[in-house]
Amino acid sequence: MPDQSQPRRPARALLAAALVAVVLVLMRSFPTMWYEGYHFDSDQAVVGLMAKHLAEGRAFPLFFYGQHYMLGVQAWLAAPFFLLGGPTVFMLHVPVLIINATVAVMLVVLLNRELDLGWAPAFLAALPFIVPPAVTSDHLLQMLGASVEPLLYVLLLWVLRQRAVLFGLVLMVGFLHREFTIFALPALGVAMALDGSLFSRATTQRALTALATAVIVWTIVDTLKTHIDVFGPSSGPPESGPLSLQMAALTSRMSLDAAGVAARARSLFVDCLSDLFGVRANALREHSINSTVVTGSAGIGLLLFVAAAFVSFRVVALAPRAKADWRGAPFCVYLALVALQSAAAYTTASEVQPGAPGLIRYVLLMLLLPVALAAWYFRHETARVFRGAVAAVLVIWAAAGLVDTARVVREYATVRPPNKARTLADFLVARGVRYARADYWDAYITDFLARERVVVASTWKVRVREYQRVVDAHRAEAAEIVRQPCVGGVSIEAWCVRGLSRE
Repeated sequence: MPDQSQPRRPARALLAAALVAVVLVLMRSFPTMWYEGYHFDSDQAVVGLMAKHLAEGRAFPLFFYGQHYMLGVQAWLAAPFFLLGGPTVFMLHVPVLIINATVAVMLVVLLNRELDLGWAPAFLAALPFIVPPAVTSDHLLQMLGASVEPLLYVLLLWVLRQRAVLFGLVLMVGFLHREFTIFALPALGVAMALDGSLFSRATTQRALTALATAVIVWTIVDTLKTHIDVFGPSSGPPESGPLSLQMAALTSRMSLDAAGVAARARSLFVDCLSDLFGVRANALREHSINSTVVTGSAGIGLLLFVAAAFVSFRVVALAPRAKADWRGAPFCVYLALVALQSAAAYTTASEVQPGAPGLIRYVLLMLLLPVALAAWYFRHETARVFRGAVAAVLVIWAAAGLVDTARVVREYATVRPPNKARTLADFLVARGVRYARADYWDAYITDFLARERVVVASTWKVRVREYQRVVDAHRAEAAEIVRQPCVGGVSIEAWCVRGLSRE
């Protein structure tokens, strides 16, 4: 009788690798998930307010409040969790944690399937995403309207490339959610040219069907947008506009002058990718994270540089073997081109300020580049010593990220940095303050942490216009929250609260 257990062993090993990947994602996500004050600001609080309003049936946040781009997908996903566990920072992050785990599993499974790698090389190649440096891990969990989602869209588009309707649906939703999703299209075109499937009648038919689906999705969203207030719950006339405003918003944030592009290209490597990959020592506070821990290492940077140079040399040396065995090349090219396009787009982003901390959220897709290179290398390297050395580098790199995460957990377990925003919100609620005004960065985080028991209007950028109307209607009793020094008010953490005597 044949041994039926043999075919199951690879599947069981792959399942075990996927489970380990999920566990590692949970471990590296722990600080952001568990510690409310680790990294939470007004931008993220706006998404929390969007989810709260949706869960309560007060509004439908089609787009990020106060702007005409970035679909409110994060809020849609968080709303059911708010119904289960309340509008907390933890519940707000649960859906993106699930997406992080899903992307990790998909990478392991797809690398194994597309390249026939085996579970161990597939797992090792996916490590740059599974356990990135601490700063990057936090960015993958941020509720800024979009964070890890484009990586999921990119992988889904690969899986759905022969299912035209679903492909068109995911492409348009992904693009309207985060425009970086569009990088999948040219990358997929090149990948399909490599496998010989690009120029065929079937591909043309699928492309037309996908295009029609995308147009339908665009039309539906455009119609909805004209009837939904972009500023959230409203007792007045809704304010919105056509979906074409998204394109206007995107183009307005691009700058193509040669000098600016060159400066941002340098900043990409010096200020951004160095922290994305953790190849220099960098204080978490430089990224607005509430921790005194310094993460990253120049030693890791040197190790990665040597490993990258060696892998590049070996890829060239193994080129004849690669030409004879082309399995997996399209998928690796697809991942690499998506990553490189995100890097190129960074150089055109007018929001990038050379010399300031890099906008890591703009280049999270670059994590796919080392994944693609490592997978391609493992597919063709025959020398066990070389394979082992590269695997060791990947493990050391991941371990360094976990060690930094453990250092953060130890800090919070011993001398926890104060959660000043929570202290302010609790103070206002305890004092019975119902209405207040504050700077944008203090207003919406207070609104969310106080669960809107205090309505704080922004004195700068407005995301929820109803707050402005409510506070204006109670002008006489509204407190004023300003930054220290404190004159004529009550000092609380970094703020001065004035007007309490008018309660």
